Amino acid sequence: MKELKKIDTVSFAMVLTMMQAIFFVILAGVSALTYDMTSALAYLMMIPIMFIANLFSAILYNFVAKRIGGIKIELG
Repeated sequence: MKELKKIDTVSFAMVLTMMQAIFFVILAGVSALTYDMTSALAYLMMIPIMFIANLFSAILYNFVAKRIGGIKIELG
């Protein structure tokens, strides 16, 4: 049993955003291959939006973890 007290907010959001960015870039590439540039731009614009959302979720996680004194997770 490991206890998570606090996470580094920006690095957590960056890691989540990088994983999602790979998916959005693939979707944008497929859209560009089908000459649907509006969808391709929309997929690329989702990357900074998701970064802000991930940053908000990390801040919220830190707030909740601080209030309840840590979140216990089971690894393995």
